[in-house]
Amino acid sequence: MPMKTLEENKVFQGIIFIIEETTSMKTFMKLQTPSSLMTSETRLRMLPQGADQELNSQVMSTHTHAHTHVHTHTHLLYVSTESEQPEKRPLRAAAVCLGLLSVLLLAGIIGLYLYYPLQTSYNNLIAERDQLQTSYNNLIEERDQLQTSYNNLTEERDQLQTSYNNLTEERDQLQTSYNNLTEERDQLQTSYNNLTEERDQLQRERDMLVWRRSGCPGGWRKFDSSCYFLSIVSKTWEESRQDCLNRGGDLVIIQSREEQVMSWIGLTDEDREGLWTWVDKAQLTTAEYWHPGEPNGGREENCGMIWMNYDAWNDASCSAALPWICEKYAYR
Repeated sequence: MPMKTLEENKVFQGIIFIIEETTSMKTFMKLQTPSSLMTSETRLRMLPQGADQELNSQVMSTHTHAHTHVHTHTHLLYVSTESEQPEKRPLRAAAVCLGLLSVLLLAGIIGLYLYYPLQTSYNNLIAERDQLQTSYNNLIEERDQLQTSYNNLTEERDQLQTSYNNLTEERDQLQTSYNNLTEERDQLQTSYNNLTEERDQLQRERDMLVWRRSGCPGGWRKFDSSCYFLSIVSKTWEESRQDCLNRGGDLVIIQSREEQVMSWIGLTDEDREGLWTWVDKAQLTTAEYWHPGEPNGGREENCGMIWMNYDAWNDASCSAALPWICEKYAYR
């Protein structure tokens, strides 16, 4: 890191400065110790009488220089040149103090050198801890929100499950009711069919009694040896014939002019174009009852009818809706 490098450089520069100052001071002290220098008084005794003033000035100059040098570098030492023995003890004490101070200063510098990285690491750990605490708090908040959402969803699910169970129960009840109604309907349908069959049987028996008494069923008209039923509704040729068959007869077969009315008759050429046959498969043997120009419809008009206005026959589309005449033999 740039900040850490700058602090380490400052610490190293301080250590180098202290070592240089300490070395310089020790060198100076060796030069000024009594073992290598003689006191001023001893030199004065050994010099001639005329050189004492010059030597005294040199000694004073040396003393002043030593005092100034020591005071400048350490601010702790005081060098005295009065005598050899009193001067030795303060220098040793000053050297010891200077060594202790150097050791303490070096220890402090080493402590600072170790303190700054530890402080930086500590600050980083504190920052990371704060970030983790923030993340932890956010996660706790998200967990609480998710727990709340989960509880809400669980409650909604329980409500839906209850509604589902209620609807299932209602459906089962409705299914049971439906099955009961279906069974009742089937029973009623069976009863209805039985009653219808009984009614039809009674109707046939009544018609048979009427037929035996008058010769024709109720609603039928007797003419000659046949009974005729004239419809009051209109149907196609096929539907009209089926109704006649259900009544025990068939569409009328015209054999005389008195039998003609405006309605469907049992005459058709559907099986073969131009070959007109009656419903009993007998071929038409006379053309005297056709209206002039008839039949003329080709494949589009294959069923016979009576024109009341012209008292003649006409071929018409079998899908046209007209009244019809049923015929069956009278009871004898």
